[in-house]
Amino acid sequence: MTNNEIGASHALVIIADHEEWRVYELPPGSYDRRGSNTLVFESDGVMRRVRNYPANWRSLSVQELLALSWTA
Repeated sequence: MTNNEIGASHALVIIADHEEWRVYELPPGSYDRRGSNTLVFESDGVMRRVRNYPANWRSLSVQELLALSWTA
């Protein structure tokens, strides 16, 4: 099982504009020099990664999570 599959298995699932998003933390890969977790937002055909996110991200509203997904 890959890290992506492990993270996705513990995903928070949200629905926005009739689209399902899976949101989960992903540990750094061995190639990642930054060495920090990322918060992944994944839907069919789209994947976004956010490096700076609050520890309480699971308690954010759907709108707050979607806004966070657009941050770099």
